[in-house]
Amino acid sequence: MQLIINRYGQHIINEATRLTQRENVAVLINFIKRLAPFVEQFDVRYGESRSWYFLNMVELSLDGDACFQDEQVLNDMLATLDSVIPDSEEFGAIEGDLAQNALISASYAIQYMQYGRLADFCASVEKVLETVDVLHYSENPDYDQREVMTREIGLLGLLVRGVSAPLTNTVLENLDEIARNQPIGADSAE
Repeated sequence: MQLIINRYGQHIINEATRLTQRENVAVLINFIKRLAPFVEQFDVRYGESRSWYFLNMVELSLDGDACFQDEQVLNDMLATLDSVIPDSEEFGAIEGDLAQNALISASYAIQYMQYGRLADFCASVEKVLETVDVLHYSENPDYDQREVMTREIGLLGLLVRGVSAPLTNTVLENLDEIARNQPIGADSAE
């Protein structure tokens, strides 16, 4: 099976390798935080509160100084996130699949923060792309995957190119603006 990122976005991964680990974390967190509504929808459907963990990870990750200085913070975030990933056997509806992918993407993001491995960065991005694929397929099995994935990779590229050194609050606000203006969902596919 060819990974979505390899099929549509290898050039963006190559661009990301030129950034520092902290810059890539800012890119990654802004890319994956768009998945928060899916974890929130899961919570509503199943009476859970797992979105809090996802949103907490996003907030803490954007405070890079705290995370990068304290290995225990990352270990705790990873253990907590991994413990709340929904099991698709138990939560079989689409909300379970989307929340599962979102939390797995966040888990890979934390592993990237811990170890700086490009494979973890790519795995996190891949889970976002899989989430988009699952969502669009569930709404229309005949959707144009190339178009949707090209748009998602385009957003990732905008985020990668939006980083400038040093990583200031203004740069972080710009990345947030870029991501906020590109929601995930069928309405954004039109």
